[in-house]
Amino acid sequence: MQQKSMAQRAKISLSPVEKRIFKVLGSTVLIKPIQKTLRIREIIDSYCSDDSEITHGQSIEILTTNRLMAPKPLYHVEKWAKDIAVKEVYGILPEKLNDDRLGRSLDAIYPHMENIWDQILTEAILKYDIDISFLIRDMTSFYFEGEYEQSKLIELGYSRDKREDKVQANLEVNVTAKENIPFSYKLLSGSTADGATILENMERLKKLRDSLPKEKKKPLLIIGDGKCISEEIIPKYHQKGIYYLAPLEITEKRRDLVSSIPEEEFDKNKLQYKRKKTDAYFGVMRTISFEDKGKVYEDKALIVKSKTKLCRDRKRREKAIQRREEKLKHILSKLNKRKYKKRSYVEKTIEKALSGSRAKKYFEVSLTGKDGNLKLNWSLDEKAIEEDEKLDGKYILLSSYCFKSADDMLTSYKGRDKVEKRISHFKGPLRIRPLFEDE
Repeated sequence: MQQKSMAQRAKISLSPVEKRIFKVLGSTVLIKPIQKTLRIREIIDSYCSDDSEITHGQSIEILTTNRLMAPKPLYHVEKWAKDIAVKEVYGILPEKLNDDRLGRSLDAIYPHMENIWDQILTEAILKYDIDISFLIRDMTSFYFEGEYEQSKLIELGYSRDKREDKVQANLEVNVTAKENIPFSYKLLSGSTADGATILENMERLKKLRDSLPKEKKKPLLIIGDGKCISEEIIPKYHQKGIYYLAPLEITEKRRDLVSSIPEEEFDKNKLQYKRKKTDAYFGVMRTISFEDKGKVYEDKALIVKSKTKLCRDRKRREKAIQRREEKLKHILSKLNKRKYKKRSYVEKTIEKALSGSRAKKYFEVSLTGKDGNLKLNWSLDEKAIEEDEKLDGKYILLSSYCFKSADDMLTSYKGRDKVEKRISHFKGPLRIRPLFEDE
């Protein structure tokens, strides 16, 4: 058979190539039914609507889906929507999702955010039977790059991200203890202190609970950190019918309560809770009273002793004492030389060397003599160290709720750790449109 030439082969007609476009469904098929169940679109559109082809409710549905799947700045959502089956699942053309349209929707819902969120929460509680009886309250911060001189929220404040040089905003969240579902939140200015919004948060949660049907109005317990309670705030919990569980600071007023408990009593009350295989917890129950306007409230205090914390506390003390001794030795090596001849200068240097540490109270420092002939001596107050050692490894958990056991109380408090770790999931970097200045 004669072999065909290249020219003859080129004339052979090729069958048409079928063009197919593949789109990723991803999590959209899982997210969309949840949004429908929670009536997100309907609730938002009931508060704000316009004559646009796409409603604000539809825009926010897309934005929440994007945030859950692959967070993007507004000007990248349209491109993301073209690769995801947004048209097929939501019935919206991706080119309609430009940043101007999405931005208008965000502006429209802002004045109604609290009411919208409360209604969505109510739907979630009823439809998914969410248990809100135990809530974990926590506060976190988000720092921002750039300048936000006009913002009332983004400003300098205590940074949990260890970025004191960056402006930030704070977020207060309440998460269900059993399912770890974000229940309520409040965006706060970057300078807001942890304990500044406790009463406001309490009122907000009480309002949400009271709006639920009778069968859902269970007792409410807020689990928080030490900022959640104080001598002034604890009576407010009782007055509003809300329970709390939080660590109580061991002040001078509470020292005797903790140090008076014999070690033998701790040894007899070992708890089952274990965070690490090498750790061991012991707990002793006591009662602490609080008075407000002539009325006395009595709450349960669990005095906890942790072996791991005990070792950590003693190592910290030893290290703090060692650092201060090294600083004093440095001053001694320079004593009566140059500026260290002046008594006033040496006194200030000693004060600076000891300040900023709890170890300061352990030092008894003596500076004698006149300028140029100074003598420096110091010793440790062993009695003060011994008194503090009685508190090593111990802390107070206080609650107005009646737990089944000391183990149940400690386990409930330790559940805060899960929420603190999961907060990192929504703190990832989110890029916005870059701005450039003309040179």
